[in-house]
Amino acid sequence: MVCRLELFVYTPIAVVWYHAENNNLWYRDFMAILLSTIHMTGNAFYCFVEAFEGFPNVPVDWPPKFDTRDKILKFWGIFVGANLVWVVIPMWLLWRSWTNQRRMLKQNKRD
Repeated sequence: MVCRLELFVYTPIAVVWYHAENNNLWYRDFMAILLSTIHMTGNAFYCFVEAFEGFPNVPVDWPPKFDTRDKILKFWGIFVGANLVWVVIPMWLLWRSWTNQRRMLKQNKRD
């Protein structure tokens, strides 16, 4: 189900956003907000389910023990570090789109 959703829903949204971003189209901020929200929601669902089920897909003990370098690398490097990318970049896109929209709204109020 998730694979179909990513293939048939998320991918077209990402392509439309990329096209709007490169051509500086009027709906680029809306698409960035939509896509970023989808990515962050999916990441939150993944992280919460992993933690709730005891990290079955991350090779760490539950509760996490940080007694060896291998366990530290696998948890902080793989789980936290890799998922951080899916939070930081969408947050930056959300912030940029939000400030663009606020700037345009203020400009329209002055006119």
